[in-house]
Amino acid sequence: MRIFALSGLCLLTCLASAQDVSVHVTYTTSAARVAKVLSEIKALSHVDLQATRSTENEVLVVSVKDVPLSELLERIAKVTSCEWKHDGSTFRLVVAKPVQRREETTDLVHRIQLIRAAIQARAKGPTAGADIERGKSTPPVPSVPESPEEAIVTKLLLSVDPAVLADIAPGGRAVFSSNPTPTQHPFEAGVTGAIDDFIHVHNSSLANRKEDEEKQFSTLTAEQAAAIRNLTKSQRMQIGQVSKALLIATKLGLGVFNMTQLELRFYDAKGAVAYTASSMLSMPGDDLMALVSAVQGKKPAATSAKQTPIEYSEDSQALMKATKGLLTGNYSLKLPPDFKKRLVAPDKFDPLSYSASDEILSYAKAKGKPLVADIPDSASSGLAMYLPGEKTVESVEQDIAQGKTMVAVPDEKYTLLMPAQPAQERAERMDREALATILQKADSEGIPSLDDLAAYAQHAADPMEGGLNQMYLNLFVPGSTMQSMDGMSSWSMLRFYGRLSPAARASLIDGGKLPIGNFDATEKGCLESMTYGAMHQLQVNDSQDKASSQPYWMKLIGGNTGSDYRDEPTESVPSGLPPTGYLEMKASTQPFASPIPAEGTRPVASMATLGSDELAIFRMFKQDKNYAQIAAMLPSLGNLRIGQRTVYTFTFHLNPIISIQQSLKDHHLPKDATVVTESTLPDDLEKQVQAKLADFKKSPLGALGALMGGGRQAIRP
Repeated sequence: MRIFALSGLCLLTCLASAQDVSVHVTYTTSAARVAKVLSEIKALSHVDLQATRSTENEVLVVSVKDVPLSELLERIAKVTSCEWKHDGSTFRLVVAKPVQRREETTDLVHRIQLIRAAIQARAKGPTAGADIERGKSTPPVPSVPESPEEAIVTKLLLSVDPAVLADIAPGGRAVFSSNPTPTQHPFEAGVTGAIDDFIHVHNSSLANRKEDEEKQFSTLTAEQAAAIRNLTKSQRMQIGQVSKALLIATKLGLGVFNMTQLELRFYDAKGAVAYTASSMLSMPGDDLMALVSAVQGKKPAATSAKQTPIEYSEDSQALMKATKGLLTGNYSLKLPPDFKKRLVAPDKFDPLSYSASDEILSYAKAKGKPLVADIPDSASSGLAMYLPGEKTVESVEQDIAQGKTMVAVPDEKYTLLMPAQPAQERAERMDREALATILQKADSEGIPSLDDLAAYAQHAADPMEGGLNQMYLNLFVPGSTMQSMDGMSSWSMLRFYGRLSPAARASLIDGGKLPIGNFDATEKGCLESMTYGAMHQLQVNDSQDKASSQPYWMKLIGGNTGSDYRDEPTESVPSGLPPTGYLEMKASTQPFASPIPAEGTRPVASMATLGSDELAIFRMFKQDKNYAQIAAMLPSLGNLRIGQRTVYTFTFHLNPIISIQQSLKDHHLPKDATVVTESTLPDDLEKQVQAKLADFKKSPLGALGALMGGGRQAIRP
């Protein structure tokens, strides 16, 4: 890096004769893309500065006073991993390819070291802190309490390749196996003895567990007790002969939480699930406890005696005020009209120009040096809207020292900041123009069309990965992140739908079938994500195991995510996508309700398209005293407009008994829509709500309410 910096300085010195780069400039900006920053510095210095297509989307925060232009340009190149090229009277910022190639390698090595350190922390071994420094230090990861279940997971983790874990993309998964298929990874030798020891300990402990459960379930109805037992059935059964063991690692699609979900699964000789247990691999930078504390109303613990407040701009304060309380039942946004116009134009007013910029500028002011920072999108995550205004200058400094999202670049005269993982951040930089298009559609039309959402998905990361994309969509774009109570929208399905030609869509509507073998590479990539990714939902269709019509979230609560090997995609589709499979689609229509907001406000996106599932679950919470605490956080819906949505149900048939089903919804809410209240829903919608309500009361969710309330008097159908 030092050699690169010196070469850049020499270049600028040599070019001084062509244009006066010794001119002094004073310039401050909150986060803005390089193209805009260079244009504004050009106007001040009268030196022609240009970005290229490969560099124009880097985002800078700059604050300098009376500094030579040559120094400023050198620092811009340094923090962006770029260099300046002279073309006539123009300086162009171009990619420094050797530097960026080194960064790609360094980022991968760093992720592997983090994984290795997290595993060692579980095993109560050394945390290898010196190996994983990005700033000054990385704090050790707290060790997980060593129950028998956690102990066997730790032993299996010690026998896997950490590079495989490091390579899991957000929303992806990797499966390690004692007898791997082509889509699984092997354990190292020697895990059989550890598994046998765990089985002995587990089976020996079951007698005491049964006695404890009888006491716990004594106040429940038989139906409720059965639901809870079904939830934990694999932990309560004797484990017999195990023919195969899996450790499934899933990178949670939650962006802001730097952790990996783990599932231990044993199969018997017939392929049935003999045991399953869940765990977590948490790494430095895990902010889950910050969110838990926020829900509980707790302030973060002070990290030093001095706590210097951040100087937040008016726009940042307006956004904080609008989103304050989203975790505690505030489902409406109130934004000053002028600020709202800026907020829905992220191509002109950068999403990082609010709190994230204020925090960096306050930090630099405390340092007392000129500032040049290349700020990554991860500097403002989806968590920011739930934890507004919690930062101090000292906490920002601590985050930089620990390399959470940015690191300080050594420089005697300047405060320089760059992404902690520059290669990864460049690859994940959000498309501001695409986001502006979908935000303005939502702002003008209320609810964007399915075609609009599918077009946006071609250019945007999955919002389940967190970050700026998640924040904007959750707040402002109805129908983009939620598929009713059946879970988050499948971004892969949206991308796939957006790739379909008009002829292919027409064929599916007419009952045609599209062969998987005819899919192009991008379409196959989308289907692979739906098949093997974190949110896979395989349907097993045979005479013994009919496909369930339960919503996915109810299957999770009920512990019905799989009873044998066929529910695991790396077992039932072990060699990749079969070219002989095919896709078909069915369409249906159903009503939905959209709350009419109070004047000057707008509902958050998740509240703008309420179907029978949401209306029924809200009604159950409000009717059942055991859910009083949750009910208090729910909004009073007031007047509702009734719209219609078309539901497209896609079924990918992978083999004769295994399929994947995905749904997309196209909402239509006319300007003159019928206005009703919660108690005067249209007959067809009311019948659907009543049917869903009865199902929910009988479901494991009802049993959980009974447990909270203490017994038989709780929920009745």
